[in-house]
Amino acid sequence: MPDDILHTAISVFGHTIRVTARQWAHGTEAHDYMSGNMDQVLETLAEPGRVIAGEHGESLALRDYESTNITRKPLWWFIEMRPMDF
Repeated sequence: MPDDILHTAISVFGHTIRVTARQWAHGTEAHDYMSGNMDQVLETLAEPGRVIAGEHGESLALRDYESTNITRKPLWWFIEMRPMDF
């Protein structure tokens, strides 16, 4: 795995999704509560509760969690899956 790629997951569409250091830094800087939730992000990519169409041709993977590192309330993770990410 190149240094920039932190993790990969196989999407429900069978595509390899890369989570790069740049993407993760962007997400965790804008949403610091996300920093401890990489496992949930990868799980959401691989096994979303549902997938919806985004506004720019991307797919959004969503999954409900009963608890995360910051809350015990249900939470949806939105992960953009665009063709360029495969």
